[in-house]
Amino acid sequence: MAEKTPGLWIEIDGIDGAGKSEQVGRLEERLKKLGLNVLKLRNPGGDPSDKADFGEKVREIALSNLVRPAKSDLFLFAAANHRNIALGHTHRLNGGTVIMDRGLSSFNAYQGSQGIARRDLSQTLEMIQDVDGVQAKPDVHLVLTVKPEVAAERLAGVKLDYWESQPEEFKNRVRASYEACLLGETLIDSNGTIEEVEALIWSHIEPKLGGNR
Repeated sequence: MAEKTPGLWIEIDGIDGAGKSEQVGRLEERLKKLGLNVLKLRNPGGDPSDKADFGEKVREIALSNLVRPAKSDLFLFAAANHRNIALGHTHRLNGGTVIMDRGLSSFNAYQGSQGIARRDLSQTLEMIQDVDGVQAKPDVHLVLTVKPEVAAERLAGVKLDYWESQPEEFKNRVRASYEACLLGETLIDSNGTIEEVEALIWSHIEPKLGGNR
């Protein structure tokens, strides 16, 4: 029996207000129209279509105002991330297409901005990427960047969760972490229109589809 051709794993990340969720939805629809077997996962969380999903239960706590130490958050987010990475890695190996709405970049940026030591953060990242001895990672790893004033305008009138409600100093640390591309990400300017940003994202994904189309 011939081996299956691996699929494609895409991670789209970015600061709150960058338009990430809108773009993830558009990308999912576009890939499904090509006939691809698409698995969409979000962090924190898992499969948003399954209310009993483990990651979705973690999400309820992760986005709440429950007071907890930064290192407890590290392990909470690590649990959901590892499960998503394991699911995504398996789906890709079976020829499927994976879209992650936040993932490794978000984990690195938000947990690091809470003051977690770089050594602890690096060790945890290595553990959550470990799937059967393989360091699993995305094939296409994009971070949407946006000016602070544009992000604020987009979030105006929106009910904010725990992380979206953090002070500007915290958000600036998160933004700096994203823009440093510590995990080899590609930055996408998302200050333009929805259609312009969609075209930029697609320009990085279409060449990678290859035989999966």
